[in-house]
Amino acid sequence: MIKIIVFSFLIYKILNYIYNIFFIRGIYKIYFGEYSIRRIKYLINEKDIGELKEVAVNSVGIVPNNPIFKGKNLDNKIVLIIYHKNKPVGFNIMFDYEFESNKCLHVGLVLIDKNYQGKKIQEYTKYNGWLFFLENFYRTIYITDIGRSASGLKIFNKSIKNSYPNLLYKNTPNELYKKIFLNFINKFKDDTQMSPNAVGNINNFTISNSIDKYGGNYYLLQHGETRKSKDQNYNDLIDTLPQNDDILAVGKINLFNIFF
Repeated sequence: MIKIIVFSFLIYKILNYIYNIFFIRGIYKIYFGEYSIRRIKYLINEKDIGELKEVAVNSVGIVPNNPIFKGKNLDNKIVLIIYHKNKPVGFNIMFDYEFESNKCLHVGLVLIDKNYQGKKIQEYTKYNGWLFFLENFYRTIYITDIGRSASGLKIFNKSIKNSYPNLLYKNTPNELYKKIFLNFINKFKDDTQMSPNAVGNINNFTISNSIDKYGGNYYLLQHGETRKSKDQNYNDLIDTLPQNDDILAVGKINLFNIFF
């Protein structure tokens, strides 16, 4: 019995070490043919920030005025970088936090090098979320995503059926969703480049005046055409929003939601 316990402990330590160097510290990449991904959780360094800046410039033409690009607010950031033959060509920046003892995850910013847009490499960013869920499989995770992307909202709705707003499943937000919505706007304007003038609407989860020069995310407006959906209902929803407004979608995921 003692040998079995010792052996099991050694296996656990080995697997934990391997997971740490690949998916926490990001020392090594995982390869998918010509492409590869590297994930860093909370331990982002100057080299990582440099690669994020490179992708941003090649995607939207500027380095966004986001704290992470300045080396700030890094303690809860989870980054996945996509490479093509060692060149960084895309990324996803998520962040997690606790709210009223609930584990929360913000899907965060996704940018793809303009020379690689349309090649579906953004699908690699899904591994960032999957790994986070694996790390917290025993908990219910409340997930948020902000923006005015028709295609992004549909993917969010399809992946998280209980999410709101939702055109696929006619959900209504519960009180916790509403609290998460308001807390997010109050707490994370800086991390999401939301305008300090932004105001949330608890009735439909839209954020008025979210996008302006004071928040720093104004550059996203010029990329609206690349975020259209094949589902016209979603395009119509976004088209009804004033140009400076966003939607903050909220949902939850746990083992029960995945299997049922």
